[in-house]
Amino acid sequence: MDRCVILIPEDELRPTGWMHRHHTLTWAEPPAPGPVESKLISELRPPLNLSGAEPDEVHNQVKAGLTTPPMLPQNLNGRGKHQLRALTGIHG
Repeated sequence: MDRCVILIPEDELRPTGWMHRHHTLTWAEPPAPGPVESKLISELRPPLNLSGAEPDEVHNQVKAGLTTPPMLPQNLNGRGKHQLRALTGIHG
């Protein structure tokens, strides 16, 4: 079974932290922004920017997560423990 990324609200903190550590915001007004944008995406490879990025394993997992319905936690044996039934392989 293929693995995919399924983001839940708490997961928003991880990509936000990653972006704060790795990205810098700037702007420019080139006459033709398309080539500049393509070069930046190619060089910086932001993991959540799927448009215009060369496909790789991370992008494929993110894209799969966007098209896979989330699976909800399931109670195990009535003990109050939950297992996140997601294709990420993460259990908790």
